[in-house]
Amino acid sequence: TTGCEKVGIMASCLGTNIVMAYVSKYGVDDIQGICMDGSVVGGAEILSEVICAKFDIAPPALLRVLYDVEGLGMFSVNDFIMETLEMLTQTGILEGVISTTENLLYDKLVAGTTSALALSTFYTWPNYWACVSPEDYESAKYYVFGEEGSEKRVEYAGLIAKLDNYDRNVRQRIPELIQSIKDGGANFGVISKYGFQLIPIVASSDLVSDQFASVKRSSFGATTPSVYNTLSDEYIAQREAEGKGKYISPDKMIDASTCIYPDYTWFVKGSSHSNWNSYELKIMYDVASADKQLTTDDLPYSQFMVYDKDTDTMSPMTTENCQTEYWDADPDVYKPVSFFDKLKVAIKAISVWFPLFIEQVTKDM
Repeated sequence: TTGCEKVGIMASCLGTNIVMAYVSKYGVDDIQGICMDGSVVGGAEILSEVICAKFDIAPPALLRVLYDVEGLGMFSVNDFIMETLEMLTQTGILEGVISTTENLLYDKLVAGTTSALALSTFYTWPNYWACVSPEDYESAKYYVFGEEGSEKRVEYAGLIAKLDNYDRNVRQRIPELIQSIKDGGANFGVISKYGFQLIPIVASSDLVSDQFASVKRSSFGATTPSVYNTLSDEYIAQREAEGKGKYISPDKMIDASTCIYPDYTWFVKGSSHSNWNSYELKIMYDVASADKQLTTDDLPYSQFMVYDKDTDTMSPMTTENCQTEYWDADPDVYKPVSFFDKLKVAIKAISVWFPLFIEQVTKDM
């Protein structure tokens, strides 16, 4: 249509699966460059773990996602309700209620129901299956379709054949395919985002993520701690001794050196999975259309950036501007170890909540 010999491809979310499938089938002879933002090629925990029944509702994660949606302006939660949830979480009451409910009802209501729902909703779409991680794929097929020879396996044989084809030709070959992009002479770039709570219904809810996928997956291999920690001083010292200190983010949450292509991978904190701001689009365009491979040193952006949605600005990350989360993940508060630590946290939470409760009651009288 354009008369150009090659195209530049900008892909986000489910589009990254389509691009990787194209590369697997056709190669990159007609492609100038590919840049991915919010990739789910390596899997997206919110889809991958749900479809193979790795459910886990963690109260602190539930709180964090509520703070996220409020911070993003999606909706607002009453302050008293939030403080009540905080109190119930920090005292362990909410966790007890959830675990008791799971123990009583999971096998009766959840197991099997979700697999049936999967086939009446979007898990008849192959691209959602493409978001299942390599380690979850066989478990997901078993959970949704049953064992070999089952009625569902027969009924959905055509769909399963498509899923297996993608698994064989794309999912199992992801590192090889990414390498083939560069070997074929095309530019390559990745933008991975974080600073948001993974939707809190999966076992991996404490991973550093963009709400839908962990940074490890969307960046093709970055090393991160959980949201409760930072990379240790010992770990960072070791990386610095190896000459890889520049790949550690100022907030000590990301080690980019373990990515497949660390010099072609950008990280944006404060930008959620579903947000593709103009700065990210510019990086994608520049990488995909350039006449040479661009690195994190070639663009007017550092490898680690901070996006401020209120002012729609993006700045190099520093130790001063890197705390963008809408929530706190203090392990002393949300993961106390000893009985006395738990008791101390519970007493403090109740002392904060009780005056608000009295105020709420008297206000309604």
